[in-house]
Amino acid sequence: MERALKMEKAFQKMSAQPQALPESKEPLALPVRLKGSAKEKRQLTHIINEMCKSDAGMSVIETALDNDYTFLFDKSIGATYGYADSGEEVCALNPNYPAADLITTIAHELRHVQQFETEIYEECDPYGANVKSNLMLTRAMEADAEAYGCLVSWELKEQGAPDAWNTFKADFPEVAKPFEKALSESGDVNEARTAAFMGWFDNLHRRDSYDAGYVETMSRIKADKTLKNYKPERFIEEICQAGGDAY
Repeated sequence: MERALKMEKAFQKMSAQPQALPESKEPLALPVRLKGSAKEKRQLTHIINEMCKSDAGMSVIETALDNDYTFLFDKSIGATYGYADSGEEVCALNPNYPAADLITTIAHELRHVQQFETEIYEECDPYGANVKSNLMLTRAMEADAEAYGCLVSWELKEQGAPDAWNTFKADFPEVAKPFEKALSESGDVNEARTAAFMGWFDNLHRRDSYDAGYVETMSRIKADKTLKNYKPERFIEEICQAGGDAY
């Protein structure tokens, strides 16, 4: 099924005000496709090149390149930060947010693109899997994508570009603080990612909003067969990937 061609970020601010986004005349770090005016392409170039200063950021940009995604601005999405559309192969950003927000948005949305390539994403849908399994998949995807945005922003901070991290930490302390604490105690990035993943579930309003939206969608689907139940370990093994293994 087409699970949500627009995987919109749940974390939204009350309103988005127009921003003077930085521009770059430097060549793209990776030759991804851009769409928009000359100015918009320079702004997108800045964001993408900043992302590529992080190893994790470079990884998801490479995924977008491999899958022929086009980057563009979408001014019609209200308070939403951005989305990845797997049907149109588009990664869209809201130009009314600062570059620091948009960097973590790209990290989050393109992590979804990597998730789209997993077998469990293809198998587990409302037509073949039960509500419990679909909720577990959606939660795992969102928690993992949020943890990935945390990782990218932290790596950029380590490279001397702290804006994305400072913004992320202020907006999502339930994810950033466990990441930072685990990293300082163990020095293990994968343990820090696990802590960030678990922190996502501490924001009950956001978690419950995802659940309610998905249950409402599934309530409109009439199954004509027994739906499959998946074990949670399967979602962790395939969604929470770090170098070929689950973190």
